[in-house]
Amino acid sequence: MRKTIFILSLIFISMISNAQIKKGNPTQLKNFNNSTTYFVKDDRYPMYNEAIIKYAQDFWKITPFKIVYRNDIDTLILSKTNSFIIPSEVTIVLEGKKQNYIYINTLLGGKPKLNGLPDIGSFPLADIEDDEESYNFKVPLFLQLIQYHIATSINNPEIDYFELIKLYNKNKKKLEQMELWLLETDLDEEINSIDKVKKTYSNNVKVVTKEEMAKAIIEKKQGIAVVHNVYPKNYSDGNECWKMIISTSDGEILYLLNRTINKSNNPKINNKDLKRFN
Repeated sequence: MRKTIFILSLIFISMISNAQIKKGNPTQLKNFNNSTTYFVKDDRYPMYNEAIIKYAQDFWKITPFKIVYRNDIDTLILSKTNSFIIPSEVTIVLEGKKQNYIYINTLLGGKPKLNGLPDIGSFPLADIEDDEESYNFKVPLFLQLIQYHIATSINNPEIDYFELIKLYNKNKKKLEQMELWLLETDLDEEINSIDKVKKTYSNNVKVVTKEEMAKAIIEKKQGIAVVHNVYPKNYSDGNECWKMIISTSDGEILYLLNRTINKSNNPKINNKDLKRFN
């Protein structure tokens, strides 16, 4: 199966990569820890910009930071003492089929072109066709998630991508002591009510509104894990989906699955997923 990803944005003219989550090497991670992080605002995502301004102070703790616009970083990217958190549009081409995501990228400075900066952690925030209002409330959670990913990478310098995913998925045992929160819009028709969900999922679970989930994220509520589900809204077999479970208290990744969509793998949360969450 051949997979190509093009990252296109005001910042990236084009980049070919792969869907694996990036993990920095020890030198890169050391440089990141000693860096100043620049959150780069993007005019295409005004609500994202507002969220960064509002929540970065309270949610970003790992490095000193500043908030800048794209035009401010042309010289900043040259220095290894600088790092960047930046949104980008990602086009995944899989067996001739295309889909578009919005990613949050974590990059290290030290190169003359942004395309060439080392990526030490990029995660899908939404499908490109999603309304910004439908996902923007998760931006503070993603700030925690990125820091958790960086810390995990530092503490496990030798493991590769597949070992990293296994490590994250071992965390799902913690769900036994937590309440899982899902949005009704993420549920497949076969489990479109809390009663149907509880028939399969054995731990504490709740179907909540976007407003309730946003409040738990902002309050860093203890004992709550939320489902993050990203997939193309006009999908067909061969596209990809992401299914994640994230702790609202600290951004810990409790489960992560990246799968190709087909008849046996529905992109929405379904009974098979609930069995995996148990």
